[in-house]
Amino acid sequence: MREFRFAKTCVIVLAVAAGGTLAWLVVREMLDTPTSVQQSQSAGGAASEAGFTGDALYRDFSKLSLSREDMQKLSELKEIRHLRMPRNTKDEDLELIGGINIERLSLAGSRVSGPGLVHLAKMQDLEMLSLAGTKVDDEGLVYLPQLESITTLNLSGTKITDKGIKLLKEKGLYNLEKLNVEDTPIGDEAMHDIVTFERLGTLNLCGTHVSDASLDEIVKLHELRELECMRTGITAAGIKLLKKKRPALEINATDRSSSI
Repeated sequence: MREFRFAKTCVIVLAVAAGGTLAWLVVREMLDTPTSVQQSQSAGGAASEAGFTGDALYRDFSKLSLSREDMQKLSELKEIRHLRMPRNTKDEDLELIGGINIERLSLAGSRVSGPGLVHLAKMQDLEMLSLAGTKVDDEGLVYLPQLESITTLNLSGTKITDKGIKLLKEKGLYNLEKLNVEDTPIGDEAMHDIVTFERLGTLNLCGTHVSDASLDEIVKLHELRELECMRTGITAAGIKLLKKKRPALEINATDRSSSI
């Protein structure tokens, strides 16, 4: 089996106009050469941002810009379980990967805004979905299928509001264990719905409008082990109270309360 070399691929891609024949040859090489997550990481693949771990087959196209023709050939990735799509991915492109049995999918930084999410409905084994830095907002989130298999959801850097969090609740994503809403405009109202995700073990609220008014809701998340709340309305006094009520909870708070 040939060894996939990420650095070499990048050099080739940079030397070719986006979407050209040689660009597809690079993708073809990636299709022909199964690569484990560990191999991708050692070769320079940025797997950590999306939370990819383990030995399952992994493909990272996030550094490439693929043409529509190239995208159509992605349907050949039948054995791939972890996939990072290129940043030029649009909603209509998601139809092309809808038939792949993916477990972890990153659309981070792509042009996806929402409607294309309907094509994820067939991914019944999807455990991790990253929409970080996309154009997805509350209206776009409506198109997210009811996928009870999702345990990790990254919505950081999107325009999701309290209304969007309520939509997640209505879609029955009750198996969520990790939720990232960093740098979104959600506030205390959203916490009334987040608290229904009883299996949450990790919650990132950094850069949101959540305040001390949500402390009681946070305490109700009995499985919560890690809380990120830098740049929020949660005060030093609030952090102190949380630590008193949940001494085992690991809290990464704002600078002003980091000494507590």
